[in-house]
Amino acid sequence: MRYTERQISSELLDQPEFPGLPRKVFICSTPRSGSYLLCRAMINAGLGVPHEYFNPIVIRQIAPRFGLREEIGNLRWWPRGRLDRLSLRRSERAAEAEFLEKYLRALMSKRCQGGVFAAKMHYRDYRKVLDNPVGRRLLDGGLFIHLYRDDMLKQAVSAHFAQLTGRWGIDDAVTTDPEVNPDFFKGTKVEPYMLETVP
Repeated sequence: MRYTERQISSELLDQPEFPGLPRKVFICSTPRSGSYLLCRAMINAGLGVPHEYFNPIVIRQIAPRFGLREEIGNLRWWPRGRLDRLSLRRSERAAEAEFLEKYLRALMSKRCQGGVFAAKMHYRDYRKVLDNPVGRRLLDGGLFIHLYRDDMLKQAVSAHFAQLTGRWGIDDAVTTDPEVNPDFFKGTKVEPYMLETVP
């Protein structure tokens, strides 16, 4: 079946409560790399219900159904940086960690299929949501699949089209505000580890 993003976020794919410790699979992908196709194939094969559970947009869709409507209201999901040392940010980080603990318990209970918990994540979502002790505990012992697209031009065109239209899935649903003229480099900082040396 070809599930839409909204269907995957909905109760349609909630599973019977899983009481044990699931096997964990993490699809670490670059945007517009075909991860949607891999996730749908895994769902149809009974290998978890992979989704972008750590994208703040998806978190806001799913968390209220798990009884976390109040907790999610004030979360900001700051990217990590030197400002984390400020006391103001420490209280916000504590709120994020407390929420994340509850959210992960609900996900592990209701989103395991065949004894597998699977999630897709982009680096930006790792930085915002999982780059902390709670996130590291989740990732510990997981199987990691690194998915990327060789043809970067097609990937860039696909990303540009999605930003222009706000359509990211297989259906015509607009899930983000369309941008008039997306700027790929707005707010982007190239980290040293992102640079590759070509022989």
